[in-house]
Amino acid sequence: MKRREEFLEKALEIHRNYEEATAELRAMLQAGEATGPIWDAAVARQIQALKTWSELPHEFAELPPDGGVDGGG
Repeated sequence: MKRREEFLEKALEIHRNYEEATAELRAMLQAGEATGPIWDAAVARQIQALKTWSELPHEFAELPPDGGVDGGG
């Protein structure tokens, strides 16, 4: 069960990072400031969050995909 908790904590952290970067980008777009180093940093954070998210299933491959606790059977 500890491993599943680790997965959920990491997934929530990644999601939060992605949402924060997205909100920053959205605000910059609305302000007409969609260029420069701050924009680039927010885009990089968003891309990194997506990359980390896509690697999550491999990092926790031993967890059953259906959310079960015992691995099936």
